[in-house]
Parts: sequence; structure tokens; C-alpha cells
Amino acid sequence: MNSPTKRCGKSRLLEILEQIVARPWYMLRPTEAILFRKIERDRPTLLIDEVDAIFTDKSGNTEGLRAVLNGGNRRGAKVPRCVGERMELVDFSIYAATVLAGIGRALPETVRDRSIPIALVRKQRGEKRPMCGNDVEPRPSGKPSGENRRARGVLLRIDGRRARPGRLLGRPGVARGDCGRRRDA
Repeated sequence: MNSPTKRCGKSRLLEILEQIVARPWYMLRPTEAILFRKIERDRPTLLIDEVDAIFTDKSGNTEGLRAVLNGGNRRGAKVPRCVGERMELVDFSIYAATVLAGIGRALPETVRDRSIPIALVRKQRGEKRPMCGNDVEPRPSGKPSGENRRARGVLLRIDGRRARPGRLLGRPGVARGDCGRRRDA
């Protein structure tokens, strides 16, 4: 998932995915060693944010990480490593569902080629968007439309609590329509 600039919703989408995917592991700048050990032990869904910072690093320390991400899209893919004082050979599984989020086209071509791209864009100045959170506009009858009820149902499943006006995803103290990073501050 990428965007041309900051504040397009990449981190927010990862936060939402964290609530609905199996065994989520949200992280920033993992090392190769941590990544393959965590995958072997827990079989998580990888939610890696700020990948632009990882792959624009000119030190060359990201080649191992790139290799793990390249091979991790195939069942049975492994990386061999020597482990322990006796240097025993261990094959670590690296197959994992992975979501990568960053600005621009920072992903190496080999990783991008194995990906399903999702492009996010910022709202244009003056562009009207529905308000965030549990804002469900009632019909003239006073009841939410079927589409809005379905949307509210998704929010309820993610949050697990009853939606109330004036709250975003059921989080207290968040005003209606108060969205994005400015709300987080």
C-alpha cells in the first residue's frame, strides 16, 4: 500500500487491518533476524509501516530483509541459519501474509512484483467526504439506510462495542467528524 505523500491514511488502514486479520503484528523497521524468527514462532500477518524508510536506507543493511519479503509469498519458503553455540543448521519458515505501507515507490522492484498494489491518495482541498467514525446519516424516517447500517455494522465488528454518536470506532472523547492525525494529537 503506498501513497504519494503523508497523511493519506496508510497507518490508519494498518490499524484497521490489525483488528481484523489473523495474528496481526504491526511493526516499524524490523530486522531480518527478528522477522524470520517471529514468522517461524507465531505465523503472524505482517503489518509493516514506513517501508519507505527501510528501503531508502543506503547502508545496504536491508538486503536480508528484502530477501525474506521476496521469498515470503510462497508456502514452504525457508531461510537456513546456524543457531546456538553448536551452530546447528535450522530452516526458518518465512511464508507470511504481509501488508507493506509507505510513501512513494520505495519498495524494491522484486518485492513490488510479488505484491497487489493499493494506492491511497489524499482528499483534495474542497472535496467533500463522509465524516469519520460512527456517523450514520438517518433517512427522513429517522432510521439509518441499509447502506449506512451495513457500514455501521463493520465499525461495530472492528470495535466490538455498540456505536454511539460522538465517538470514532467507539473511542471515548473523539468528536464527530474529527478524523486523522490531528485527532490523534
